[in-house]
Parts: sequence; C-alpha cells; structure tokens
Amino acid sequence: MKTKARGILSASLALVMVLALLAPAVSALDFSVGDELVGGEVTAFEEKTLGTGLTYSKTTYTDAGDRTQAMYALEFNPKTSDFMPVVYSRWTGTGATTLLGGQNLETQFGAEVYAGVNANFYSTATGSTYAGYWVHDGRLAQAEYGYQSDIIAFTSDGEMQIVNSKLTFDVYFNGELVTYNGSNSLAYINKRSLASNVSNLFYYWDTECGTKTDSNLEGVEIVCEKLNGGELGVERTLTGKIVEIRTNSKNSAVGADQFVLYVKNDSPLKDAIEGTYKVGDTVSIRVNEEVEASKTVTSAAVTALAAQYRIVADGMYAPGDDTKALDHYEQRAQRTSVGVKADGTVVIICTAGRNVTDSAPGLTIPELGALMVELGCEVAYNLDGGGSSQMITKAEGEESFTVWKNEGTNGRSVANSLYIVKRPTDNAEALGNLNYLIGAVEEKKIETDEAKAALASAKALLTAEKLMEGDILRESMKLQNILDAGDELADALAACEGIIAYDYSPSALGTLRAAYDVASKLNVNMNDSETILNAARALKTAVGNKGEIGFNVTAGKDYTAPVHYPATDSYGDSGGELTDMIIDPKLDSSAEKTFVAFKMAPAATDKFTVDKITIDGVICPYVDVIVDLDKETENIKEFVAYTTGGYWGIGYCYAVEYAVSSDSNNWTVAGTVKAEDLGVSTAADIEGELNFPLVLDEGLNGRYIRVRLLMAQGSGSFVFISELQAFAYEDTMIGDVGYVTDTNKTIGNNDAVIFTPDFGDALTKDNGNSTWAYVVVAEASGSGYKVTAVYSNPGNAGTSVAIPANGFVYAVHTDNENVNSKANRAYAESAKVGQYILLDGVDLSTGALLPGAYIRFTGTLNEDAVIAVDDETGYLTGLTPGMTEDEVKAQFVSPEDVVISGASKDGVGTGAQITFNGQTWTAVLIGDLNGDAKITATDYLLAKKSILKLTELDEVQTEAFKLGETTAPSASNYLKLKKHVLKLADLFA
Repeated sequence: MKTKARGILSASLALVMVLALLAPAVSALDFSVGDELVGGEVTAFEEKTLGTGLTYSKTTYTDAGDRTQAMYALEFNPKTSDFMPVVYSRWTGTGATTLLGGQNLETQFGAEVYAGVNANFYSTATGSTYAGYWVHDGRLAQAEYGYQSDIIAFTSDGEMQIVNSKLTFDVYFNGELVTYNGSNSLAYINKRSLASNVSNLFYYWDTECGTKTDSNLEGVEIVCEKLNGGELGVERTLTGKIVEIRTNSKNSAVGADQFVLYVKNDSPLKDAIEGTYKVGDTVSIRVNEEVEASKTVTSAAVTALAAQYRIVADGMYAPGDDTKALDHYEQRAQRTSVGVKADGTVVIICTAGRNVTDSAPGLTIPELGALMVELGCEVAYNLDGGGSSQMITKAEGEESFTVWKNEGTNGRSVANSLYIVKRPTDNAEALGNLNYLIGAVEEKKIETDEAKAALASAKALLTAEKLMEGDILRESMKLQNILDAGDELADALAACEGIIAYDYSPSALGTLRAAYDVASKLNVNMNDSETILNAARALKTAVGNKGEIGFNVTAGKDYTAPVHYPATDSYGDSGGELTDMIIDPKLDSSAEKTFVAFKMAPAATDKFTVDKITIDGVICPYVDVIVDLDKETENIKEFVAYTTGGYWGIGYCYAVEYAVSSDSNNWTVAGTVKAEDLGVSTAADIEGELNFPLVLDEGLNGRYIRVRLLMAQGSGSFVFISELQAFAYEDTMIGDVGYVTDTNKTIGNNDAVIFTPDFGDALTKDNGNSTWAYVVVAEASGSGYKVTAVYSNPGNAGTSVAIPANGFVYAVHTDNENVNSKANRAYAESAKVGQYILLDGVDLSTGALLPGAYIRFTGTLNEDAVIAVDDETGYLTGLTPGMTEDEVKAQFVSPEDVVISGASKDGVGTGAQITFNGQTWTAVLIGDLNGDAKITATDYLLAKKSILKLTELDEVQTEAFKLGETTAPSASNYLKLKKHVLKLADLFA
C-alpha cells in the first residue's frame, strides 16, 4: 500500500515556502553571488549558452537551514526558439542512461541533441515507467492499456498542455478484432515484464525498445513489416504485414520498420488465436484516446510524458495527493524537475543530494516545489530523482556530451529521458512523401470535410517554420487512412459474399447483418475514413463469429460487494473496476486502480467483519461479489475471476465459488475452483496473475451471478481482484437451410439462385442454365409461400420451368466436389410439394440479398412450436389451459393466415376449430371436456358420469379424457383428472 505523507511541515520549511511565495520570480539563469534564493543565499553561479535561446547554469547556494545545495538548470522557450523537448529511451524495456539515449537519438534518428535529463520514474516490477505513457516525436514509444493519468503534451509550435488521458488498444487480424475473453487482447506497448509477471495478453514491440524484443519467456512472436511508413500513435491505426512467425521464441530481433506481437506459450490467448493468422496476413493496431476532451491534444502531441508528480500549480506550491504519498516526500535527495513559466519558457533542473556531489545533502520535495515557484514556474513536476538524477549538455560546436551524474561512469539507467533537441531543418524527403499523398488524395476527388481538413493541414506543413518529423508522420497517416478506407471497405463487403447461414447462430447472423447494413451505406466521398475503417473492421469481425458464440454478460454491469476501502483509495472500489473489461496481471504502481482489495483478516479497529466457512477442513474467510445482469440470462457456461497474490506479503485466493440465481436469494452453485486445481499450493507457485476459470458442460440460467472469494485463514491478509467475467453461449445454430447466392442471374457452379417474375416467364437452359440444376417452384400461399413443384435437371431434358406470377423459382447447382454446394443441393432435393417456405435475408421485390440469405422448407408449425397437428386424426394437441388465440396462431409458420373458431372467452379449448392454408384441425386440450379452455370440477364430473355410463362423451371429448394416452379412458383417468382439479397433481407437469 502507499505510504501516507506526514501532515505537518516543519517550521523552517514553512518559512522557506512563505519566503518563496513572497519573493519575486527570477530567471533560472540570472543569479549573482549574494542573491537570495528560497530563504538562503547564492554562493556561486556559472552559466553557458548551449545554443541560441538555450542556456545552462549551475547555481550553488545555502538554503534556509544553512545547508549547501547545488542546482543544475536548463532554460529555453520552445515557442520562440528553435528547440523542442523530446522524450526518448535507448531501451524502453530495461532503460538506459541519459547519455546513451542522447547518443542514440542522434545516430538512429538524426536528432541534434543539446541537453537532456532523466524523466519518468522507473519500476523494477515491469522494467519500465510507473504509469502513463510517453510519445517520442509523434511515435507512441511506451504505454499500458487502460491506465488513466495526466499527461504533459507539447505540440511542435512549442505549446504545452496538461490533459487527462486514457489509452486503449485494439488488435485486428485481417480486419477482424482479436479479443481475450471478450476484452482487450493487447496489454503493453514496448514494456518489459519480469519473467514472473508476464501477462497472458499481447505485448507490442518495435525499435523503440531496441533491436530485440523484451520477451522473457518463450512464446509466439508475430513479426510484421510496417506498411506505408506508418508508426504507432494516439488516435491512429498502424497496419503491418506478417513476414515471419516465430514459435517458442523470446528476446529475438526486431528490425527497422517492423513490429512484433508476442504472446507467451501458456497463455489461453495463444491457443485462441492459433490458426487465425499466417505469413502475408495483415495485423492492425489501433490506439484510442478514451478521454474525448483530450483527443485533439494527445493526437497532435509530438512530445508527451506522464505528469508525475505535480508540485506546482498556478504559480504556487500545490503537491498532488500522489506526490504527498511518496515515501521520499520529506527525505533529502537528488531531485529532477521540469516546469513551465507563464510565457512558455521551460525550466529543467537537477539538484545535487546525499552528498554525492557538491557536498549537498539535497532537497525534500516541498523544498523542490518552493525552488520551482521562485524560478517563476506556473506549473512544475517532480521527476525521478535520487541516484537517477542526471544531466547531459553539449553546446553548439561541441562534439561530445558533458555529463553530470550521481553514480556510475555515465549515470544510472533510467526509464526515459527528457531531451532538448533542435528542430530539424532538412525535411525534404519526408515532405516529398507527404506531397505525394496530397496529390493522391486530390486525384481521388474525395470531398469530405475530413479530406479537406487533412489536405489543408498537410499543405500547411509544406511551408511551416516550426516542424517536427512527428507532424509529417501524423499528417501522412491521416492521408493514407483516407486512401485506404475505400479498399478496406471493399474487402469487408467482399468477405460477406459466400456467407453460409448455417455457420452462424441467429444472433451472430443478426450482428453480421447489422454491421453489413452500416458498412454497405458508407461511401468514401461522403463519410470520414475512421467511420469507414471502423465499420469495415466491425463487419470483418462479425464475419468471423462462426459457430457457438459466447457473450461476456458481466461487461459493464453493476455489482454489489463489501466496502473494505473507500473508492478514493488506491485499491478501493468506485463501483466499476470489477466489470470494466480491464484485466491486469499483477499489482504495481501502474496498475493499482484496476484492482479492488478485500481485507480478509480485519483488525479490531476496522469497521467491518468477514464471514467464514469451512472447505475440506480448511477455515476460509470469504467475501461475495454479486453481479446483476439486468435480465434473466440463459446458458451461462463460463466463469472466471482474475486475481493476483502471493507477493509483497499479500495472500491469494484458496478457492473461488460461482453461483447463479434468478432472484438473488435462491442460489444454484455452478462450481468451485481451488488454487490447488490450478497447480498452486504455495505463494511461490504464482507468477503474476492467478485466474480461476470454470467451464460447465450444461449452462445455467439466471439474472444474478455470485462470485465467492475465499482465502485460507492465516495465509494472508488481502485478496486482490481485477475483473469478474461470465459468458453466456448461444449454442442454437440456424440449422439446415438452403443458401441463396444470387437473384435473377444465370446459374453457375455451386450457385443457388432465386428467379422472380422480373427475370421472365420461365427458366430455361438457355436463359438461366437450368442444366444439372435442381429446381423448386414456390407460389404465394396466404402471406407466405408454398412448394408447388420440383424438377431435377430440367434443362437436360429441355424442360421450361414456369416462374409463377405470384411466386419464384429456386434453382441449385453443384459441381459434386464443393462440400457446401453438395449439401445445398441435397437440402433442395428434400423439398416436398405442399411444404411452406421461409425466406430470410431475401427481398423478392428488389432482388436484394443480405449476407447469409437462406431459404427454409418447413411444415405447418414453427420449429419451436409447443402444439402439434395430426393430419390423419385431424386433431391439434399440446394446448395448455388458458392459451389464447394469438398464442395458438403464433405456433404456425404464418400466424396471420390462421383462422380460429369456437374458442371460449378463456382461450382455445377442446372442440375449437383451427384452419390454416385450407386445412382444419380440431383442438384437444387434455382434461377439458366441456371446451371452456379450463379444467374444473365440471370436467371431472362429466368424466365421472362417463365412467358410470350416465352420459356419453362425443369423439373429441373422449380424446380430451384420454389425457394424452392412446387407450380408452378409464377410472384411472378420472382419478388423475380429479387430483389435478384438487391441485394434488398436475396433468401438465
């Protein structure tokens, strides 16, 4: 847990801060010996001009406590000078010294580096920055899915803004979204995890991480060549072509203009994607800014870094809560800080400390804040410090860097560094490529507002005075997106051709058609490229959703859980963390707010208790999390709780029990998963995430899901959980149908064509190639259609098949080698004269077909009908008491064509007549002898008189008295009927 800051400042520090606030702001580089500085006095001052508008200085002073302190400072204004701040690391995964990063920034990227300091904090758990992300000249150099933080962002004109940002990522294989348990599949961009902490999700690496991937465990590495000069960026999509697939690979080469997607061998994601990609396929990575108000800033930033940790705001010392919670808040140490003045001047300082250099004990964070206020900063942040603090400088004309550091020959490896570089002046090649793209878009004459704006901003770069490579990259990718949108849309629509309905469940086909409806209405000359690309990817994803489909029914749903920590706490619950679809593998400072903690061993001072149960002799304290699915949900078959534990002194779940309920009171236990079932018997067996999956053979129905988290008593104090998921499956497929490929077109191999009167009066071998075709003729019957004739290979015999004016002809061809077309021909041959036809996805009036259009031959009733009709006996059975006329009609394939007579006011009972398509059946409701659609004492009195031969039942009454049996009614039937009336039994159970 985070340490809490002390709440009272020392008297001397308070005095320092008061003096700092009262003192007039001065230039960071304008001191003289004897000048006052934060309550002390300047004892030495030296300065140097590194370049026009960029100065370096060292100030030695005594502070208010008469301690010697030293400040190394850089000052420049990116709005008025030729210099820009750039964030970079030679190796994003393991970190590098500021010196090494600066040297590589020059040799690899051709930058002119004048100075640099260490920047973001470093995490030994991930080998990367603690939180947020950074952008290096328009490239997203490092990031973590879903983490939300403030970001310092610079655009190439030197403007700085601080905005709140949250990035998410989408991965597409050939335009089809790749998910992990219905959630995101990509966890990290250019981040390294320790071998004990590798996520089950994808990792992305490119040359920002170096020349090799930072994978520590063997897995699959999908190597992709970046297309069209693209780079990963905020609110952009990078697409690559797979050039190599490395199995059982780790720490392998990544070349220039390449990226690698990695997933470890034992990840379920690796198994899930197997067979869905190959060399030559495309992989796309989309980076989304989820904070709408920040999109224009973060997408345009050429430089960005996590705003950690705030010490100055509005020109006053104003530490953030996270700053005050730092365990070194009041410790004296080396410090690094960046601040900005009101006019846009950037001030960067490193201060000596711990007596490593300059005999300086160093500053506390409040003292650092007071210093930045006195230097005139309106806003300032405390960067990584201590042994990490380091600075390099190289003045105009100098060939090597001067290094100020605290340890090592050239300083300590740090997560990243903030460099001051000169804006490039030779952009001819990049601008030439941009100019080509401008011409390509103009040639297509795309008149959308997006295209006009993109062309205008791209042309502005051609003559811009302040320009970074990241600007050209951003605008080039905008234009490329506009050019690519039409092709991707065409590919997605083409992927719908040949869709076969029986490969899909009804809802999956419905989703596909909804996506098709959106995509098919788009036009590159009317819609923006992102709308088109999103629609194309959604459609391709829907095309791939074949077979049994599982839906994450807990995503975004409300839940109730014990409150052990307030929502504002690092591990508190604000009501959404457990169903927000953000899954983290392990606790670290960059992942805190995605986990919820439950204290399983509360102290006497805690205001809550924890219940206990015993499992296999083990006493287990537990907590219940109950998720409300909003409605009764069928066929819930999979459950998983994403937890962690076994390190930092925290415990782990002994077991997780899942249960389902319709009313949140009566629970059906789905099952219990123990840690030992997962190979975990001690904390040492856990490598980061500890997930508890349960898969049922038969699904459960319910509205509520209870997840019971259990810990073995005495094994730890806390349970940490990141996400709860449950999946309901639609396992009913569309079933046997005949697919339709075209309307009113000549039949080709493997085709299945519907011919309407618009085609002509008849189908022949000459006008439609009916040779070797099986043909089904359908005419209108009521509001539907009925099979009136069938022909096998009519064209071979020269037979002309008339196309009914009130119907259509369905003709199927196969080459006897295509499995699907052979099955389709066989289905067509199963059609019988008199059967009804259901058309799905076919518009006979226009000839338009939806993806997966099909034809189904059916009987009188729907497939899920509860009633039955018997043409031999003429009876309609299966009724239940009180069944209304509309309910009976709904059982038929064409309800509007059903006519019912003789029903009572209470429903359809024995003796009612049901007529459909010229055929009439008599209704039989078992037990209803008097035909009032109810079963009462009147009925069993009639039955009794019949048994006693006091009255004679007619044929239909006798059928009702049989109670569904085939033998003549007897005294046994009478007793069953009487027990039903007396509610001692149920005839319909």
